[in-house]
Amino acid sequence: MLQFFAMCYSFFLEGWNDGSTGPLLPRIERNYHIGFAVVSVLFVTNCVGFLSGAVMNVWLNQKLGLGKVLDSSVHAGAVIQLIGYIMMAPGGPFEVMCIAFVFAGYGISLQNAQANGFVGSLKESGFGTFGLLHASYGLGALVAPLVATQFSSARHWSFHYIISAGLALDAGRWIVTFIEDERGGGASAGYISSGFFGGLMLGRVALMQLSHKLGERWVIVYYSIVIIILEVTIWVVPSLIENAVAVSVVGLLMGPIYPVLMHQSTGILPKWLLTGCLGYIGGVGQAGSAVLPFITGLLSSRFGIASLPPFIVSMMSTMIIIWALVPKAKRIE
Repeated sequence: MLQFFAMCYSFFLEGWNDGSTGPLLPRIERNYHIGFAVVSVLFVTNCVGFLSGAVMNVWLNQKLGLGKVLDSSVHAGAVIQLIGYIMMAPGGPFEVMCIAFVFAGYGISLQNAQANGFVGSLKESGFGTFGLLHASYGLGALVAPLVATQFSSARHWSFHYIISAGLALDAGRWIVTFIEDERGGGASAGYISSGFFGGLMLGRVALMQLSHKLGERWVIVYYSIVIIILEVTIWVVPSLIENAVAVSVVGLLMGPIYPVLMHQSTGILPKWLLTGCLGYIGGVGQAGSAVLPFITGLLSSRFGIASLPPFIVSMMSTMIIIWALVPKAKRIE
């Protein structure tokens, strides 16, 4: 239980990291006098760190084995993540911020891969265990915007990362900008990010058993279709309240998707490949969470932030197609 609690805390920190970016994004743009395209580089550098950690995780597992890597990677990952936050806290040049995001991504990646591998290798591992682990991410991402939104209008906005450093010591991204620019939400729009991640956390706790009853493979299709419908309402309904509610429900339905995917992986992949593969899956996922927001930034520079909802609709539609290609075969030991 203590080991599992430590894994949950590392996921809480990952959620905190991701939930902090959205509310601070408009302030970062103003502070450095940059546009959507340039500020999106932060997502790319974070992705570079995450992918580097995923590759290193595979090598470490081959050399040392899961047990030793689990202990060393969690400690090393936390320290590297801490270094990244220390670099962010002074609010130095934008180039330094980009490098700091590499450190944060690298540290998070090591912890993410090992936590998923650890839980996936447990004999008693199941929907509930993965749900609680990934709900910890949602909890961190829920709390972070509540704090980051306060700092977004403060003089020393970057001091938010002092809190992040203190925690390390022991997508939901562009929606804030959309609400501010298209719905007149003001600085308080950062709280809508908490609504999304709050829904994400609740979904990973409350909907896991329902997801199991509906069927692991089909439930992702069901949820994705509803998410697409809700994104269309955000796209066409010019209401701040409706958009905020829809964003929260989108988070609720997206919550179980990643844990379900991870649970499916434990039934398909052989144990000797499991931890490394989960690291790569997490790395590719993080690459998507960096590359796709970067593309969003480029599209927003050209067509405005209103291009966000149709882009999300296209991403969710693509995910349904890709999910249909996932094999049904059971794991070969």
